Amino acid sequence: MRLINHLLVFFVTFFLFFTSTSFVMASEINRNPTQMELEKNIKLRKTLGFDINRNHVLSILNDENKEERFSYGFTKEEAKEFDRRMKFQKDEVPKIKQKVFEKINENNIGSFYIDQKNNGKLILGITVGTPKSTIEKIKKEINELTTESENVEFIFVHYRRINDV
Repeated sequence: MRLINHLLVFFVTFFLFFTSTSFVMASEINRNPTQMELEKNIKLRKTLGFDINRNHVLSILNDENKEERFSYGFTKEEAKEFDRRMKFQKDEVPKIKQKVFEKINENNIGSFYIDQKNNGKLILGITVGTPKSTIEKIKKEINELTTESENVEFIFVHYRRINDV
């Protein structure tokens, strides 16, 4: 009977030791982002034009109060900016695109793209030769259409790229 008690104590102690160690190790893993996670976050932040300083990114990833979007870490301000850009792209860009196609011949539209490094600005490439008065008229209508008209920029391009539109 004594042997059974000793074995029972041994197994309970053994079990507790290894489970508590694994919990400690798991919490350590959660506090220390992997190199791959760090690089993944830096790559996205570079694309978005956010601060890519390694120490800054590490401090965000280690912050328990960080904001997460699609499993990427952001400060509260960055998350707010990220959300604004996503809302702009989802809600405003389709209306702007429709307005541009109503006013400008499709053959004069060079490209549409979002410049994420430049605060998520919508860049509209209009072919050279499009009357400036037409562009000014569209700008005015975009100002009335959206509160984010400062995030729309017209540029002149020499060629139309069919796949961009």
